[in-house]
Amino acid sequence: MIRDGSEVILKPGDVHLVPRGVEHLPFADEETLVMFFEPAATKHTGDVISEKTRSIEEQTAHLAI
Repeated sequence: MIRDGSEVILKPGDVHLVPRGVEHLPFADEETLVMFFEPAATKHTGDVISEKTRSIEEQTAHLAI
């Protein structure tokens, strides 16, 4: 679902590109595998600060060599 209330319904194997800056709220009625491609510096909760928010350093710590 897009913040404006519109929906994108995907079938298995479908791909959808959300334009930069568009707030999206992905959900599924059943267990679903979803793959996100975004820059490493993308804040995973956007500008919202909550108990789920992690710093970029925390999000990328597993990438450190």
